[in-house]
Amino acid sequence: MSLALDEILHLPGLHEMRVLAGARNLQRRVRWPYVAENEGIAEWVMGGELVFVTGINHPRGEANLLSLLEDGDAVGIAGMVILTGGSFIQSVPASVIAQAEQLGLPLIEQPYALKMVVVTHLIGTALVQMSQVRRSRHDILGQLLTGDYPSLAIARQRATHLQLALDEPRRLLALRLAGVDGLFERHGLAHGERTWQASRQALEDQLEAWCRQRPGSVTAQLPGDLFVLLLADTHDLPETLAALYRQLQATTGELSLHMGLSSVADDCAHYRQALN
Repeated sequence: MSLALDEILHLPGLHEMRVLAGARNLQRRVRWPYVAENEGIAEWVMGGELVFVTGINHPRGEANLLSLLEDGDAVGIAGMVILTGGSFIQSVPASVIAQAEQLGLPLIEQPYALKMVVVTHLIGTALVQMSQVRRSRHDILGQLLTGDYPSLAIARQRATHLQLALDEPRRLLALRLAGVDGLFERHGLAHGERTWQASRQALEDQLEAWCRQRPGSVTAQLPGDLFVLLLADTHDLPETLAALYRQLQATTGELSLHMGLSSVADDCAHYRQALN
């Protein structure tokens, strides 16, 4: 259950929120909003949160804001929102903006007049709705990719209802991370598991961001470590995928990435054959 930061910033009612730094990483996925009430946040977040800093429960001077950025970057938060105006944080210091830009951590300004209860309600509602739609999409795509559907006619109707245009020529791109066993052997179970999950999440985030920039591209998630994209069959696909491969390699760390491209599947009835 997640939304990209840029999707959140385009939710109706949140147009007053302004990106101050880290715009290059607005594809990061937000798992849930978190309001920081303590001096630090390192022990209170697990990664993927959009952290809101209000200054209500703890003074937020320049040094503290810089420390929060360091904490957030270390644990992998999606981004940080600082409320400005009112009686607490009047403005975001230039040093904080510069540090966020250097870290690549999205830093967003929210006017204090935009009520927190409204913002968190809008984000929470959107996260729940997105989760339901994504779960349904992965369900129908998983059925079509494995051939495990009770009725092709119903599968087509569900796809149409979910705004999945599947009855047009597509190529399937399959991706898999390799070298997982070596990861656990080198780092042990605890560190290996964190590294593995972080690599998978980074790959998923990059693929979803890439698909949002290419109309007609769809991600499908299957059990295990296989990622599948449904792509329009364009003349520049080989060059485009070569560039995607180079981009993804930068996020896989110690793991290697395998990619395979199918021949053209005329419609969703042929997805299983194309995946095989």
